[in-house]
Amino acid sequence: MASTVETIVEQISNMTALELSELKTAL
Repeated sequence: MASTVETIVEQISNMTALELSELKTAL
């Protein structure tokens, strides 16, 4: 399970910038 959590965390870390920019645009 740890590996799965780490993978999710890595994905979030990689997508954070794009998601934040998209969220700001949506708001």
